[in-house]
Amino acid sequence: DLLLLDLSTPGLSAEDFVRKLDERSSADSGFQRPILGVLSGSDRIEEQAFRLGARFHIRKPFEQVQILDAIDRLSSLKNSA
Repeated sequence: DLLLLDLSTPGLSAEDFVRKLDERSSADSGFQRPILGVLSGSDRIEEQAFRLGARFHIRKPFEQVQILDAIDRLSSLKNSA
């Protein structure tokens, strides 16, 4: 499983979204959500993505190959853990 999260959506707090997701999944002690952050904008958004757990991110606009590569990298990390 993978969460593709757009951190630049007006009117939507990615931090609140992830916090609610964590609250709902806290009953499952083995749950870990890999996050792929989709960014546009400043380095502040990039820092927010990292704080939320997005170890990989891509910037808008992006090519299909970039998103597929990021998904492969996240999958490789999950499989090696």
